[in-house]
Amino acid sequence: MPRGEGMSDDVPSVADDLPLLYRAMLPELVALRWPEESRATCADCVMRPDAPGLRPGWPTFADPSRCCTYAPSLPNHVAGRILRRGGPGAARLRARLEETLDGVEASHIHAPGAMRRAYDGRRPGDFGNRTDLRCSYWSQGRCTIHVDRVASCRTWFCRSVDGRHGQLSWSALRAGLFAVEEALAERCVMDGEPPGEGASMEAFVEWYRWCAAHVDGLPPQSLAPERGAAIRAAVERRDQPLPDVVVPLVTHRVGSGDDLGLSAWSLYDLTRAPGWLFRFLSRLDGQRTWREALTATRAEWDAPIAGDWPERLWRLGLLSRPDDHMATSHDIAIAAPVSVQQVTVTGRYTGHPPRRE
Repeated sequence: MPRGEGMSDDVPSVADDLPLLYRAMLPELVALRWPEESRATCADCVMRPDAPGLRPGWPTFADPSRCCTYAPSLPNHVAGRILRRGGPGAARLRARLEETLDGVEASHIHAPGAMRRAYDGRRPGDFGNRTDLRCSYWSQGRCTIHVDRVASCRTWFCRSVDGRHGQLSWSALRAGLFAVEEALAERCVMDGEPPGEGASMEAFVEWYRWCAAHVDGLPPQSLAPERGAAIRAAVERRDQPLPDVVVPLVTHRVGSGDDLGLSAWSLYDLTRAPGWLFRFLSRLDGQRTWREALTATRAEWDAPIAGDWPERLWRLGLLSRPDDHMATSHDIAIAAPVSVQQVTVTGRYTGHPPRRE
């Protein structure tokens, strides 16, 4: 992706092409580490049915648009940047406006009502698979507004190199970016002369262009400090090293036997579980160290067990501190199993994919 004007090479890609004002309003965009999510590759989708590593029964995205089976709302200034940039994104946005002005407001361009209702009424498995939920700005195998994508798309990944804690840090950043987008959209409505009731498509086009120019000229401003504090706390938690004493944290379980996958936050981010893993997890009682548990497991398991597994499980969120509120708020019982069937894992999963809101 090309870098935006004024962006240096050390700016993380999550901040690519965003107006410099965003960085003034949310310094955490560039002050903190935001990893390239190498486990969520859009160009070579890891959720397609034939993707390497997927096991029978694991969720997949069959529709060509994959996770773009979602309808983002575009703030007025973002719509203006898209129109000003031109190209396929501007053409798709104009086509959306020509189709209907349902959902078109001075502050935002929302999805038409029918699509919003369809998305809100989706069933388990619809996300990533239903063509009628496909984003209006997706065309010919790609997102046409990717450079100007909104917070809900910029910070959503089906998998994270940092597992559950990575997802929580992205969620905190999403909330901060959303607050920036909304504050600027409201400022445009307050400062400008938005189209009135019954305005034409072209009137909205000109309005959105004005909003983009207006935001470009606004002086630096800050948001409430609690936004940044929440982001910094989430990132600090994400980057904590593996402690000596941990407990299992499993919220999703799919498959069985050699095809069993476990996750600590999403059905899309499953880790294939080797047979010895349950013996290891059963020994993590919040008292003994993980090294003691690993040594005991190796003593009774015939095959070699790599020493980096605890670190991998920690990064993915499948291990947690004993005082982690997620660990204590789920009904997790992992007895010393001989077979997969002896493991009971239950969580709060509702069957819906993450709502990008």
